[in-house]
Amino acid sequence: MKTSITSWLVIAFLHIFVLSIASQTHIPRKEIALFVNNEPITKEEFSFFAQRNRYLVIREFRNKLGLDYHSNFWSDKSKGISPSEVLRKTTIDTLVSVKVQLLMAKKYGIIRDASFQSIRMNMETENKRRTEAIAKKIKFYGPEQFDMNSYFDYFYSNMVIKLKDYLVTNEIIKLDSLSFEKFPSQKLRKHHSESEKEIINRQINMRYNAIVDSLKNGARIKKRHLN
Repeated sequence: MKTSITSWLVIAFLHIFVLSIASQTHIPRKEIALFVNNEPITKEEFSFFAQRNRYLVIREFRNKLGLDYHSNFWSDKSKGISPSEVLRKTTIDTLVSVKVQLLMAKKYGIIRDASFQSIRMNMETENKRRTEAIAKKIKFYGPEQFDMNSYFDYFYSNMVIKLKDYLVTNEIIKLDSLSFEKFPSQKLRKHHSESEKEIINRQINMRYNAIVDSLKNGARIKKRHLN
């Protein structure tokens, strides 16, 4: 009996959010770049986010400071600070934002492991499942295989949706008294108009961002090997 698309999606969904590593993977201290709230950030993880931020830094220096990319771009201090320094700071800011949300999701049971290694293992498992689905001619949504960039976006966006829903459902995020019944952001009742949905989602996003900003401002950061 062939597995239906719905059944396959349910299995995939549960795997993403319930899959856990039996024991926390030991990370050699020399592989740790920094800690955020005592959660280790590996050099691999730092490099991953630095690569994602490279274009943003190049664009910022070009558009705001008039410095075009060139062979010695990353060490160029003609604008008072080198692009590599800005990239490092931007990457740390990104990592803090991502990690406090991962830790919040772990706290509320949305995920069981906030480590980069766990996300990579989830990706490998998901790719294996997709390969098996293709062999069995089972239909599924999305790419045949994820790379780390596409999988992180997929995993992270779904995690944030689930996290917002949890915060609203449990009244950690409280909506203004607009005579609406309480419900998660992604499960809006059909009788609400689009304008009402926009108002509610805007409120949820504003309050969620305020929570994240508070967590970021209170985050404990211990830097180690960043070179």
